[in-house]
Amino acid sequence: AGDTVNAVRLYKEVLDKYPTDDNSCMLCDFVGKLMISTQKYNDAIYFFDKRLSNNKCSDSMDTKINFFTGYARLNLFNATGGKDTSLILD
Repeated sequence: AGDTVNAVRLYKEVLDKYPTDDNSCMLCDFVGKLMISTQKYNDAIYFFDKRLSNNKCSDSMDTKINFFTGYARLNLFNATGGKDTSLILD
C-alpha cells in the first residue's frame, strides 16, 4: 500500500510541475482508472479532473473521462453513505 501511496503522490507532483506535457493526458487517464480499480475514488476524480481541465487533452476521450468521473463520484457518494457532497453542483 505504501508504494501505491508514494506513486500517486509522485504522479500528482509530476502533473503539477508539467501540466501540459504530452504524456500528462495518458498519465491522468491511466492513473485515474487504476484508482477506480483500487477504490480510491478521490484520487480518481483528481486525475480525471486534471485531464478534463487540460485543453491539450481535449479529444474524443472526453466523454469516457466524464463517465469515469461520474462513476467515481457515485461510488464515493455510496461509500460515504451519502455524506460526500461533491456531487452537489452549483
